[in-house]
Amino acid sequence: MHYFFEWVDQARLHTLFSAPPFLFVPWDRVWLSGDLGSGKTTFVQTFLRDKIPDTVRSPTYTYYSRYILPGNIPLYHFDLYRIEDESTFSLIWGEEILDDPANICLIEWPERIASRFQPTHAISLVKRDDPELRDITVETF
Repeated sequence: MHYFFEWVDQARLHTLFSAPPFLFVPWDRVWLSGDLGSGKTTFVQTFLRDKIPDTVRSPTYTYYSRYILPGNIPLYHFDLYRIEDESTFSLIWGEEILDDPANICLIEWPERIASRFQPTHAISLVKRDDPELRDITVETF
C-alpha cells in the first residue's frame, strides 16, 4: 500500500503514529530514507516518545540503539550512515538483529544493506521550505 502525508510537523507526526502504516509489529523492517537533516532521527524520537522512558539519541557513532517497547518487544534503531558495506554490518551483529522475528527495526540509511535485506515499510522524508515541515511517503509491502 502507498500513503502520502503532506505538510507534516512534529505534532501531526505524533498523531499519525496511530494510523495503519505506522503500527509496527515484531519482524517489521522499516527503511527510513531522506537527505541529511530530513528528520529520520526525529521520526524515531517522535515514534518512541510515549512508548519508552529513555531519551532517544541518534546512534550514528554506535550504529544502533536498543529499546524495549510495551509488551517486552525489542525495537532497534539503526543509523547506518557510517557503515561502508554489508561486511561492516555483519561485524556489529546487524544481520542477527534483522533476522530475529521478535525485533522491530527502524533503519536510517538502509541503502547500505538493501542488497541483502528487504523492508516491510519504506518511509521517505522530504524537507519543505519551512524547516519544521516534512512530506512523508510510506510504502508497505
